Amino acid sequence: MEGTTQGQEEIELRREHAVLLYAAMGSLMGRFGVPMQVDRVSTAAARAAFQGVDEEQLRAADTRAQETGEGSTYGQLIVLGYREYRVEGSTWIPVGHRNEKFLLKRRDKPNGIRKDQVHLSMVEGKQGARLRSAMASHSVTMNLSSSRDQATGLVTRKQVTIEYVPDPSTDMFQIGRMVVPQNDFVVRGPLHMDVNGVLCGPVSRYACRIVCSRLPPYEARLFAAAFNND
Repeated sequence: MEGTTQGQEEIELRREHAVLLYAAMGSLMGRFGVPMQVDRVSTAAARAAFQGVDEEQLRAADTRAQETGEGSTYGQLIVLGYREYRVEGSTWIPVGHRNEKFLLKRRDKPNGIRKDQVHLSMVEGKQGARLRSAMASHSVTMNLSSSRDQATGLVTRKQVTIEYVPDPSTDMFQIGRMVVPQNDFVVRGPLHMDVNGVLCGPVSRYACRIVCSRLPPYEARLFAAAFNND
């Protein structure tokens, strides 16, 4: 081709190619949605709380669990009474076995997560901002404050987005009302039909998470707050 050196080809950059290239570069830089500012103080605090993982210690703990059973089971949960009841009028009909037990067993592969980078952003309108860096498994976005422009009626919200990354030193278990893959243990409580014919109960769909350390002394921590199917 004219205007090119030997061994080179002229490449036509079309508009759609430029858009894709821009999106790809944004993805590599961790930019999804509205641009955000990193909260360096909160991010540093989150990373300081994580002292790092000693891979040799993790491998040694895995070996002990396989050979001696130490750390192969973190403990068990016992449901006092029944994990589910069918409510018919004033009668509660138990479902399943009494005082069922759920074992917290060491997973073949760790599925724990830990808090990492924290971002602050200002968002206009209804659409929220979600950002995930390359290492993040998921993120949680919360509103800190909001204000409305009296002239235009446009709402501006200040948001914080917290990214979570895989943690090879922990196993995570989830308890909830819904029979879905995200819940390791299903505890439904007394179930009844609401006025719209929807089956309801006092236990949240994704009620709580238990995080167990894969290293001695195999500490277990309980978290309960507004989880979803992520």
